[in-house]
Amino acid sequence: MSLSSLVESRRVLVTVGAGGVGKTTTAAALGVAAARRGKRVLCLTIDPAKRLAESLGIAEMTSEAVTVDKARFEAVGVSVSGSLTAMMLDTKRTFDELVLKYSSSKEKAEKLLGNKLYQYVSTSLAGTQEYMAMEKLVAVKDDPRYDIVILDTPPTANALDFLDAPERLIEALDSATMKWFVEAFQSSG
Repeated sequence: MSLSSLVESRRVLVTVGAGGVGKTTTAAALGVAAARRGKRVLCLTIDPAKRLAESLGIAEMTSEAVTVDKARFEAVGVSVSGSLTAMMLDTKRTFDELVLKYSSSKEKAEKLLGNKLYQYVSTSLAGTQEYMAMEKLVAVKDDPRYDIVILDTPPTANALDFLDAPERLIEALDSATMKWFVEAFQSSG
């Protein structure tokens, strides 16, 4: 299957591989190609290196969606009938949004968001970034503002680590050590 047919037939494309193989450049090129074909594109990066912004000529990329100005394309003679939007994953914010979404009340959500153990898990526990990447991908894949989502991943030995992240994070959270921490925090108030 050619790249052009992938851009036309897929809702989500993922660029993966070891460092330096061109994942970010490929993600940016696929985004531009899809936008030229009239698609409304979201390029989402879960790579903390922030190179996607550079590849797309965006001064700064944040967790807020930034649409690339069509004038940038016109300035280099590229006609774009669609749109190209880029954003990067904010692991903590994505985790916080899940807490707010699934908590039974605003008060319980705020209590959990202020909990030291939660703050550690949401920012430092191994696998959290990959899990939140999967959560964010699930959240944006059905967003009606976009026809296609292109995911730029960080360098990895196992190209699809983020797909296994939910299972690994659940195992970590369900471990005896984590249960001990929870009990220690609960008993200490």
